[in-house]
Amino acid sequence: MFIATIHNNNHHHPIRFDCSACSSSPKTVPDAVAGETKTPPWWSGVDVVATGVLGVMHALCLLAPFTFTSGALGVACALYVVTGLLGITLSYHRNLSHHSFHLPKWLEYTFAYCGAQAIQGDPIDWVRMHRTHHKYCDSARDPHSPINSFWFSHMDSMYDRVSAYYAVWRAEQCE
Repeated sequence: MFIATIHNNNHHHPIRFDCSACSSSPKTVPDAVAGETKTPPWWSGVDVVATGVLGVMHALCLLAPFTFTSGALGVACALYVVTGLLGITLSYHRNLSHHSFHLPKWLEYTFAYCGAQAIQGDPIDWVRMHRTHHKYCDSARDPHSPINSFWFSHMDSMYDRVSAYYAVWRAEQCE
């Protein structure tokens, strides 16, 4: 068992993790993780903003029955295609994470920008986390493992990025 202390705004948060499978013990928690750590559940400002935006979007959906138009439905479907299909599925997942195909740089950047509009983080962090997920699928090192909970594996890992980044960092330290 290794205990690391994350320092942020003069608060100290001990984090325990099992590194018995590691070839060497990690010494420090990286600044990228330490700089974003808050009091439990340790959500960063980005997590709070993303959750707030999605909360407002879902609250506004309650108005849909009263403001429905076929044009608005068309816009919603078009945005789903642009952000979900082209941005996340095609760009972040198939192109950037798995290198399934090659695109001209201008098109690759355009699709990655579409993915950024889906509020799932920037391409570099998304790809890093996804590759770590494939490498350590359904284990303690998986950044969105179902071992933690069903909710964490499907939703919370997107909003509690500090814990997810920490799992990726821990997996890299234990290689």
